[in-house]
Amino acid sequence: MAKVTGVIQIKVDGSRQRVVDTPTINFGGLEGEAVVGDAYHGEMYKVVAGLITCNLAHMSDTDIAAMQAWQSVTVEFITDTGITYVLTGAAVVNTLEVNEGKIEVQFRSGPATEV
Repeated sequence: MAKVTGVIQIKVDGSRQRVVDTPTINFGGLEGEAVVGDAYHGEMYKVVAGLITCNLAHMSDTDIAAMQAWQSVTVEFITDTGITYVLTGAAVVNTLEVNEGKIEVQFRSGPATEV
């Protein structure tokens, strides 16, 4: 029987982050949009960016300014089922704030790849 993904690690440029809660990934890729007029005519496709959203622990040694400056980084989404997905050339796209000891970070880049 196949194993269900449970624990996920996040690495940024090879450095393991202190993950709180469960990160999510939107793989990106092609997304279809219906073309309609007097009838349904088909689909028009556009490329959608990949997105990893995670909560990181805020600790006494957390450098929020350095985190906010993450640009053109490699982000690994490592599952406990042995599958790893990667965003290359990713950047932090949200404003960081500390809330209940956590910092939500969103990384966006081209579509995710499996390695």
